[in-house]
Amino acid sequence: MNRLQELRKRTGYSQSELSKITGISTKHIQGIEGGRKDLNKLAGDAVYRLTLALRCDIEDIIDTEPLKQETFQGLADFLADIEMSESSHDDYIKDYSTPLEFYLSNAEGDGYLTYLTDNWVDTEEDAIKIQELVIERITVLNNIET
Repeated sequence: MNRLQELRKRTGYSQSELSKITGISTKHIQGIEGGRKDLNKLAGDAVYRLTLALRCDIEDIIDTEPLKQETFQGLADFLADIEMSESSHDDYIKDYSTPLEFYLSNAEGDGYLTYLTDNWVDTEEDAIKIQELVIERITVLNNIET
């Protein structure tokens, strides 16, 4: 039994009743419950209607982890671009033995985690993931440039 089917049965709705409440066709609901249609590819407004009808959170219906990872990667790319700009540093590139060491000087360390949790993410766990992605991105970009 998949998530949608479990939630639907928990609320006591038939597929037909859920269809009427949400405006999603019975055939589409059957396809999702039967594994022929991907619940994660459902339009945002349809997911919202399902959360209202089933009295649940979006995370109960769809797997938000891929979306979160995509968002994290985009943020990390943005932050890496900033860190690779000399104007984002208080020191000078000439003070470091390599450009990579200079670019990573802000991104490595606990101060960067504090910056991330204060400005970008809610948890230290998410900040650590972002920091790792930023460091990885800076390293990759630096290797391309050299």
